[in-house]
Amino acid sequence: MKHYWWWIIIGLVFLGLRLYKIEGRVEFTMDQGLFMAKAYEIWQKKEITLLGPTASPIVNGRQFFQGPIIYYSLIFLGILAKWDPVRISFEIVILGLVGLAFFGLTLNKLCGQKTAIIGGIFFSISPILITFGNFIWNPNFLIILTPILMWTLMNSWWLVSGIIAGIGLQFHFQFGLIILLALGWLIYKKTGVVKFVIGTAIGYAPLIIFDLRNNFYNLRTMGEWLMGGNGSKLGFQTHYWLALVVFGLAGVSWVLGIIWVKNKIIVIALLVGLMLFSVNGVLKSENNKYMDLEKAEEIILNSKVSDLEVATTANGDSRFYAMRYLLLKDKIRVMGVDKYPQAMTLFLVAPLDRPPETEKVWEVSSLGKIKIINKVKINEKTYLYEIRKDNG
Repeated sequence: MKHYWWWIIIGLVFLGLRLYKIEGRVEFTMDQGLFMAKAYEIWQKKEITLLGPTASPIVNGRQFFQGPIIYYSLIFLGILAKWDPVRISFEIVILGLVGLAFFGLTLNKLCGQKTAIIGGIFFSISPILITFGNFIWNPNFLIILTPILMWTLMNSWWLVSGIIAGIGLQFHFQFGLIILLALGWLIYKKTGVVKFVIGTAIGYAPLIIFDLRNNFYNLRTMGEWLMGGNGSKLGFQTHYWLALVVFGLAGVSWVLGIIWVKNKIIVIALLVGLMLFSVNGVLKSENNKYMDLEKAEEIILNSKVSDLEVATTANGDSRFYAMRYLLLKDKIRVMGVDKYPQAMTLFLVAPLDRPPETEKVWEVSSLGKIKIINKVKINEKTYLYEIRKDNG
């Protein structure tokens, strides 16, 4: 079979494993709601920001910031997708094809076409890359950027490589390790170091400007975290290592290319086994969480209630940032996350076995005495309650 047919098949497999019933598999919870709401607000107000979301580690009561590139990326994708989270997730999958293409180009130049095809198959069916390749989240963009960085480094485009590295660091702090590895390699080769560093500074410019204006707040906080301040250390969470996973896949593909020459059966068996494992994972990953979220939003929209609050005790997003974004884009005013005590109406998604009258979380208990106006079953595990403050 000609090589271009292999790449067409690989591309179709890539898309199929990520787009299959995407509306029932896409993740849209607290982080996604916060990111989308901020991006939408920046676009509506035509603002410019130097800061992105805060990173999760807390050091001595402080958090460091990631770059604003995630917001600007979501503004671009949001405009194209009319701010619909599922459509934006679809766009992220399509952008993932760019990462696949550069991954294949890199392996083709380094190891030849056969190894590139093996690597392309491996990239397409990798369970980790499938899991993180079809929803809105800043680390997920590194699956696209890392192969581009590999390609530019291999072609000695040092300034461009640095810019991409800086942008990657804006998306997620894990790219700092990639930058150090690239710098180490350039120093060893005695080439491109200055251009790479300048490019990185350009790509990371918004946060450099912020630090220069704020006594290096971000750099100092990140340094304290890396030194284990407040007992906060780098944990082994899969999304912290996505960029390295892509490099690892390139290394494994190179090894499989060598094995292919000696024993094709081993490579075929491995790839077929991984394909079956991934397909099984995709078929089992449908959870309909986003569809349930849309169902709950439709009920809230139909209620015609204004100046409302929303909350959930069905997951960790108690202030329901995911729902807040959906209502925001549909022009429904939700009170602030600190206004629960002033709210007259609260829409609460809660497990069937945790009725609002027994709930102790502040978002519900701060209303005081309540009465349930309506409840609708969202799925087999949760209800949507319409709750009013009982002033009588």
